[in-house]
Amino acid sequence: MYYKVYQDNARLWRWTFYASNSEPIAVSSESYTTLLNCKNAIKIVQSSNFAPIKTADGRLI
Repeated sequence: MYYKVYQDNARLWRWTFYASNSEPIAVSSESYTTLLNCKNAIKIVQSSNFAPIKTADGRLI
């Protein structure tokens, strides 16, 4: 699995997370003005592996 960072048409930074079969499985929901900010967002996602999972109505599953 890996992340790919790239600049969109507005020259803002975005990321896509790819599975081991090279299929995209997650994308950034916003764009970033600097590569550093984009990389920091990836670090936040990487550190969220123990974040709880909730349903739309807020119940933990």
